[in-house]
Amino acid sequence: MGPLHFSFGTDWSYITKRDEDDPIRNEIRERAGDISYPEIRGNVSVNWAYESFFASWYINYISSQENLENLNSYVDVGDFTSHNVQFGYSTPWDGKITLGARNLFDTEADMYNPTAYRGLDTALYNPLGRTLYVRLEQTF
Repeated sequence: MGPLHFSFGTDWSYITKRDEDDPIRNEIRERAGDISYPEIRGNVSVNWAYESFFASWYINYISSQENLENLNSYVDVGDFTSHNVQFGYSTPWDGKITLGARNLFDTEADMYNPTAYRGLDTALYNPLGRTLYVRLEQTF
């Protein structure tokens, strides 16, 4: 790997408009900011490497959303931030050993749909909470 190296990254998206047909109300509804359509999503990463060692910290953000509780009222589903970290070593035999944690602080997303799996949209949120892992890689 060589000398000390830092890198930084970020990805952000902002939905300004999302029109969708609402068959219940028989109208076109603006859905940006509604449940499953957060207006803002983002990721920030910091990566570090020194000689054979490396580490990364990823921060994932999903903005708050509104959930239609009944035909006349909405419930706010709060924003969500999770932190993923990993530390690793590149071996002399072209392998890597990595230890990491997804959702390091075990942050839970707001439950908003009691009939959905674990009460939330699993396409947006990981329902498992903090997950520790060990990864072994070998290049041939």
